[in-house]
Amino acid sequence: EPPTLTQARVAPGARAKYTKLLVLGISADRETRHRFEDKLATHLRGRSVAAVTSYSIVEDLTRPESREVVLAALERENVDGILTVRAVSMDGSSEEEWSKAWAAWLDAPATIKELVERSIPVPAKPAKNYGAEISLWDVGSGKRPWCARSTVYKREKLREAASGLMQDTIARLRE
Repeated sequence: EPPTLTQARVAPGARAKYTKLLVLGISADRETRHRFEDKLATHLRGRSVAAVTSYSIVEDLTRPESREVVLAALERENVDGILTVRAVSMDGSSEEEWSKAWAAWLDAPATIKELVERSIPVPAKPAKNYGAEISLWDVGSGKRPWCARSTVYKREKLREAASGLMQDTIARLRE
């Protein structure tokens, strides 16, 4: 069964076209982060959208100073959107609990700055199980016009599923 997103939400009145996106993978697993970012950046560039990978700006998200480097890059890169892929530790949480927490997060006002402040630095110790949360942030409005989440994967499976998840993400964003 190919990896897919289980839930997605499009905000009413969402902007349809972006010219330059920063792709920000939020994960302690360097290989998974690179796969997420590379796959999305490649697809975006193939659709005439300039895409910048965050790992080319800040290599290690486990360091305390990483948060400030990412926040500075959000300002400096002159992008009109940010596409985040966040690996969420599922150790100690059920799929149902995560679904409820994700829905509550979507219903609350949030900004990319708050997500970065809450998520970086990432814990250096990897979890056994992860889910992926993917969000498109509009820099102008500061809102999330589109969000989705995956099912839960073992750490190794998430790495293998990265390509398929990112293909599903691009397909859904095109819709």
